[in-house]
Amino acid sequence: MLLCLAAAAVQAQWVNYPSPGLPRGKDGKVLLNAPAPRTKDGKPDLSGVWHVQPTGLAEMKRLFGNDVDALDVPGMEAHTISKYGISVLVDFKPEDSPLRKEVAEEIARNNRHETGIDNLARCLPGGIPLGTMLSEFTKIVQTPGLTLVMHDPKKAETPKAPKPEQPDMSPQEQAMMKQMMGDMTMKFFIVADGGIKSSNATYREGNKVTLIDMEMGKLMENPETVKKLRVLGEGDSEKAMEVMKGINGVKVETQKEVTIELE
Repeated sequence: MLLCLAAAAVQAQWVNYPSPGLPRGKDGKVLLNAPAPRTKDGKPDLSGVWHVQPTGLAEMKRLFGNDVDALDVPGMEAHTISKYGISVLVDFKPEDSPLRKEVAEEIARNNRHETGIDNLARCLPGGIPLGTMLSEFTKIVQTPGLTLVMHDPKKAETPKAPKPEQPDMSPQEQAMMKQMMGDMTMKFFIVADGGIKSSNATYREGNKVTLIDMEMGKLMENPETVKKLRVLGEGDSEKAMEVMKGINGVKVETQKEVTIELE
């Protein structure tokens, strides 16, 4: 048996496949002004894929400062979220905020962590309504007995603008990143219980083939590498692999195709 694996990212989509059930005009385009769909009992049917209307980078910078996108994470860029994802009370003046002092203190206490980094920054899931105001899509499946609300990580297909030059991270930002990610390890490997007869994999130990083995702390010790990774755009996985090649504590398979022949 011969097993072929693509080490680089593979993206796929259904081409020209229209979503069923949507009202369309003669040209095949969705009628955005059509009446909202209804369930059999006459209630609004919310089934579908939803996304919050992004605030826009210019307005985000006006509200939260020019460095609001300084630590942009691919897939979670500042221009893809709503301002209410940062604060649902952003439209209120501090003195007019309806949030009571004791409630604000309780929220801060629940969100506090010994590292000094809040829950969302530690990659813990956001609740409602926060989870619906960020970059990810929300998929709703409505049935008579149950309504499912799922956060879908797929991003909208929008025209890609040239990626702006990223400023160097300050020492404080570097320290925060190390604190957040220093103990993280990412591994992706294949173990063949029956044994491996042959393979062209770069990292093979017995019946185990490693595609990715990355100690984030080791990666963060190379500021120049982190800087190079930050300026790469989406779909630059091959370039990212080349950038990380040879770093102590980081193993990344750079071949486009890895073959494994099983015993």
